[in-house]
Amino acid sequence: MECAIAAVKAKDCHLGGKYRHLCAQIGSKKKALMAIARKLAVIIYRLMSKGATYQEPISQPPSSKSRHRSIQRHIRDLENSV
Repeated sequence: MECAIAAVKAKDCHLGGKYRHLCAQIGSKKKALMAIARKLAVIIYRLMSKGATYQEPISQPPSSKSRHRSIQRHIRDLENSV
């Protein structure tokens, strides 16, 4: 669990982005953190069984469609909060 917390807090980390996505999707920070801990355990197991080194996935900028959906979601959230 502590490793998951450290991975989430690291800047420009794939797992940190995944955590933020899961928090927004699930709505629970603890459940999202447990999902990241499990993902980290799977990554470690696969690396140790293959004897490979970890390669951080290359991040891609969001597409215009996902950016538009995100903007619409934020607008809707602001309208609902008023």
